[in-house]
Amino acid sequence: KKAENDEALVLLSKIGDNANRLYQGTKDFIWAINPEHDNLFEIAIRIKDFCDETLDKTDIRFVCEGISDDFTQIKLPMGASRHLVMLFKEARMNTLKHAQATQVRLCFKIEKHQLQVIWQDNGIGIQANKPNNGNGLANIRSRSEKIGGNAEISSKNNEGTTVKFILTFI
Repeated sequence: KKAENDEALVLLSKIGDNANRLYQGTKDFIWAINPEHDNLFEIAIRIKDFCDETLDKTDIRFVCEGISDDFTQIKLPMGASRHLVMLFKEARMNTLKHAQATQVRLCFKIEKHQLQVIWQDNGIGIQANKPNNGNGLANIRSRSEKIGGNAEISSKNNEGTTVKFILTFI
């Protein structure tokens, strides 16, 4: 009887997790298709808020810099909001799963018609000798290309990982 109850609890937990992921995905999609959210300010706040929300439940210190009210004037290509949010959700997930980081810095910069969004953790870096079973880094690069940007990923053993998204606009 106890084994059946334990099995039922595991299944219920999986159902709950799946339902929550579906809910969050739907919420992200609805947010992304709203044309009001195609400006950089809304996107930056969205990325900052979900990082605040999830990293607050960990021992990782999170710092966000560079968000400006001026970002409301910067319109990004249609659909860019969703890809940009998902790109940095992927970076956050990689940090949570693999980095063993104690600090994360998210920085927004605009210089000479170029947007840079930089995610930097102080973790163990991408370990070259460990097999990579996930698609995280490939997803980051792919999402960046889909919106006309470029993702630079750099890492050093025991010195952390940096994901830099760069988008040139006119």
